[in-house]
Amino acid sequence: MQDYVRIFNFLWKLKRIDYILSTTWTQQMSNKKVLSALHEIQGDFQKANILRHEMLLFVSNLANYIMVEVIQANWKTFLDEVRKAKDLDSIMLVHQIMVEKILEKILLTPKNDNLYKQLNNLFDLILRFRHSQDVLYTTAIEECHRRFFTYAKKKVEQIGKKEEGKEESHGQDSEPFVSKISSEACLNLQNLYKEYKDRYRQFFETLVQKNDEALKMLTFRLDFN
Repeated sequence: MQDYVRIFNFLWKLKRIDYILSTTWTQQMSNKKVLSALHEIQGDFQKANILRHEMLLFVSNLANYIMVEVIQANWKTFLDEVRKAKDLDSIMLVHQIMVEKILEKILLTPKNDNLYKQLNNLFDLILRFRHSQDVLYTTAIEECHRRFFTYAKKKVEQIGKKEEGKEESHGQDSEPFVSKISSEACLNLQNLYKEYKDRYRQFFETLVQKNDEALKMLTFRLDFN
């Protein structure tokens, strides 16, 4: 039963990561029209989109490997062996073999501790990316609203001054504030992108160096990244 809990917790964590990346994409698409007015930080949005795409590709390939190559394949083998079993002990043995193979192939065995830790580091980095993008988009939307109300206020003031016959006075531009957001977001995304590439490369190289027969399909799947 404990083994099933470990497998479930891992699958739940993977599903959560996939959901987080999908919601960041939804956030980006839903605010795309509003944020298109901030030309100064379109490059930051593009970097965030590229990084999210690479992370989602990795998570998607990992999830497909687990569901198809690990769980589905081992379940089919289990059913085939159960049909051949002659007693309860044989069924229990076949079941134990299936669970052990699944644990091994999703990195939940002691010999794969290093790989599992590296994988968790990648998951943690994805959570940091989500937080970084949330901050970027929240402050960008606030700036859009601030610009809109500032523009509307200026227009009202200009109309009032024209009616009074006074000269227009120009308010303080919001550009320095946007430039500050852009530089901070750009630096943070650059650091996250570099760290993700380094950690992913380390994980993949460790996986290849192990040359484990049980993990060959995982190596093949992730090689598409």
